[in-house]
Amino acid sequence: MRALGDYSVEILRSNEQADMDCIAKLNEDGFEYKDRMLPQDTVTFLLQPNAYIIVARNEHEKIIGKANLFVFMLDHGKKIGLVHNVAVLKEWYRRGVATAMEAMWCEIAKSKGCVHIDLTSRKEDAIAFYFTRNYTQRETTVFRKIL
Repeated sequence: MRALGDYSVEILRSNEQADMDCIAKLNEDGFEYKDRMLPQDTVTFLLQPNAYIIVARNEHEKIIGKANLFVFMLDHGKKIGLVHNVAVLKEWYRRGVATAMEAMWCEIAKSKGCVHIDLTSRKEDAIAFYFTRNYTQRETTVFRKIL
């Protein structure tokens, strides 16, 4: 855990109901339904050996921000980190929460041998934030097939 004034950032280690409720609320408020992780998906994600949920907690231990990091190896042997479902409660915007979570996911990815991190966002404020953190926009088109 990393204490940062009136909040802290850590890797979520358990699926306590209060934490799952806070994460579900962040997912509901932060994402369209099709992009949202359901509570049971969060628990399944937690059980994966290369999956990390980074959370920020306020001074009352309530989760105020979250991000998912998954580390995997590409077929040519290099590891990458994939960050998704990043959300911060609106009342905590512009207080360094996303910056602290981003520093932690970078630290974890680097410690696991990742060569880079990929993420996507459609939110203009988030895109601007990632540019300030030295992310570059890839010239690629993402395709998806719903099964």
